[in-house]
Amino acid sequence: MSDYSLLSIDIGNTNTKIALFKGETLKHLEILSSSDYESLLKLFEEDKYKDLRGVIVSNVAAGDEKTLFSRLTNLIPFVIFLNHQTPLPISISYQTPQTLGTDRIAAACAAWYKSDKNPSLAITCGTCVIYDFIDASGNYHGGAISPGLWQRLRALHEFSARLPLVKPLKNSVFPGRNTDQSIWAGVIRGMAFEIDGFINELRQSEPNLHVYLSGGDAHYFATQLKNSIFAAPNLIMEGLNQILLFNVKNR
Repeated sequence: MSDYSLLSIDIGNTNTKIALFKGETLKHLEILSSSDYESLLKLFEEDKYKDLRGVIVSNVAAGDEKTLFSRLTNLIPFVIFLNHQTPLPISISYQTPQTLGTDRIAAACAAWYKSDKNPSLAITCGTCVIYDFIDASGNYHGGAISPGLWQRLRALHEFSARLPLVKPLKNSVFPGRNTDQSIWAGVIRGMAFEIDGFINELRQSEPNLHVYLSGGDAHYFATQLKNSIFAAPNLIMEGLNQILLFNVKNR
């Protein structure tokens, strides 16, 4: 199992991440535009992507999934397009599994394995801020979804007549001494308070809770949070790989 070459593909709203694993070890990571399927397929012509044992795809973007699946199955012997019916190493205790984002399944799965199967909260800071809780028995319970950093900044600008669209500032200053500082402090610190609030609420019932922070905007909050967290920039990719390993092993 440790010698298997496995590929995880995470197709997001903007970017597609491709991660090559040897067993559980990440060997190579690259990022493409999510709209560029042709570049994705051309990757399989490279030597490092030869002899793959399997590929798993998580797709939360709108796209021609059937065409991609057909072309991948012509190249790779075992392809999984992750959905709520895919066999998983965890259990899904969610009222509407058919609406559950596959990136959320992967994040929770990775957090559970990385914590050595302790209760875990995966927090992904991207287009949205997504919270996913999994207990020590591997039961996924769901979580929360709130607007992401850029959604909040754009909303203040687009729904207010005079507020500017603020770009990231180096520091969060409170009280803000000008409008840009005030907006940045309100958004960044407001999100940090939100994240700490969810962690604190869960830790009341799960004192051994492990928290993993990932996503493209996660770095903005590393110094803002009061709670201890683990930075996990490749959390979703690691979770996809665990799901793929589980399925390859049980074929």
